[in-house]
Amino acid sequence: MYECGVSWDEVGGWRADPHVQNGMELLGAAIKRRRRRLGWTQAEVGRRTGINQAIISRLENGRRFGLRWPRFALLIDTLGGLDFDDPRLPVHGLGLHHQLTTPNPYIQRLAELAALAAEPEPDGAV
Repeated sequence: MYECGVSWDEVGGWRADPHVQNGMELLGAAIKRRRRRLGWTQAEVGRRTGINQAIISRLENGRRFGLRWPRFALLIDTLGGLDFDDPRLPVHGLGLHHQLTTPNPYIQRLAELAALAAEPEPDGAV
């Protein structure tokens, strides 16, 4: 156990939450897709990030809890982002209902800006 942290084996009651577990599996799948798209092995990602290959494997399989944010951010930066283009929709969870019933203001603003950019300039405009 770390002096000022949580041991790798110690997890909160949230691990039993199926929504959290589903989110971890989706996150792991996005990391795995991105790694494969780059043509890298888990060992290559480990070499580039300093994160042990076994930890990367557990993360990709939705079993890695307790990875600190700076290390996770380093992993995502090394991969150049995540790959969330998974065509399957979650069959359970709060996220899907929320996404279907609540508009995302960021996406809405991007659509508005794209529509403005597509409009033709009025005659005489500079």
